[in-house]
Amino acid sequence: MSDIVERASRFAATHIRTRTDLNRKGHFPRDLWLELGQAGLLGLLLPPEFGGAGLRRRDQIAVAEALVRHGRNLGIVSAWQSQTTLGSWLIARLGNEAQRRTYLPRLVTGETIVSVAISELGAGAHPKHLTTRAERTAEGWSISGEKAYVTNGPVADLFVVLAITSVEGGRKRYSAFLVPRATPGLSFTEAGAVDYLRPALHCGLKLEGCIVPESAILGPEGEAYPIVAQPLRTAEDLVGLGTGLGAMAAAFAFIAEEATGEPEDSALEEIGLMAAIAAGARTIVFAAVEAYEGEGGEKAAIPLLMAGRERIASFQSRLPELKSKLVGEASEAFELLVRDMGKLGSAAGYVQRIRLRNLGREALHAG
Repeated sequence: MSDIVERASRFAATHIRTRTDLNRKGHFPRDLWLELGQAGLLGLLLPPEFGGAGLRRRDQIAVAEALVRHGRNLGIVSAWQSQTTLGSWLIARLGNEAQRRTYLPRLVTGETIVSVAISELGAGAHPKHLTTRAERTAEGWSISGEKAYVTNGPVADLFVVLAITSVEGGRKRYSAFLVPRATPGLSFTEAGAVDYLRPALHCGLKLEGCIVPESAILGPEGEAYPIVAQPLRTAEDLVGLGTGLGAMAAAFAFIAEEATGEPEDSALEEIGLMAAIAAGARTIVFAAVEAYEGEGGEKAAIPLLMAGRERIASFQSRLPELKSKLVGEASEAFELLVRDMGKLGSAAGYVQRIRLRNLGREALHAG
């Protein structure tokens, strides 16, 4: 793992931190994306036969930490996470041989950007409330509906779209479809677009009778939700904690560089406490991914994931006051890091509340 982390650290310091255009509104650095591919950082979890590194989720989290720590930009790593954690992994896991050979090599090089479209306005990713549907036609499938909060959507070449394909006993059954950007009837909306985490871009999708062939189904028909949406949420959150670890390290680096004068003892005590919080969070996060990849699986990982998330949130809540005490006029890059850390910390709040309720019930009935 050390080799790939060192490579990610060097790349972030020389290719991300040095960029002056990453906060430009509406701008996505496609050249930087291709450089990520050339550095072997876009196919960490993919099989070597398709150009990937064949690494584990633990390695991916360590790379996420290194990219943020040394690149000091959460946005590009958010875009990276969407491709490596969600889209590429889905095609590798669920794709048939033809789909894998068609798309995976181009995802590894960065020539193709894939985006996952599950959530909808007013529904999030809740299976009872999603409404996008796909119906069989003589040509294959016709998909209609609207998606929101689509990370990398404005620049994606390919979408993995979750849609209802049947209802059995009142229960919606979902399938995943590969939908190319040029598909007639596909258009873009502002649903879920945000003005933070630059240069990552977000949007909504509108699908009006989008026709895709039978071969566009990704994985078994009607089984996409338990295979795609549920496990991916946990995997995405784990890698998100890796970005949080990197952000804490980057915050300390900014303070060391931008502080005016020597900190007083009280400030040093606060920094020491925050350093302890960061160290504890790191231990918890890597224990969580070990649990996730081990026999305990998702169930064993969730309590640790929530504990790591709480530790990172504690750090984030303390950071603005410490910055204001020690730094006169913070750099734009530092201000953006603090803002984006807060935004990431509040993401997927509904899912986290459900997890906490479940853990609460288990705690009350443990005896």
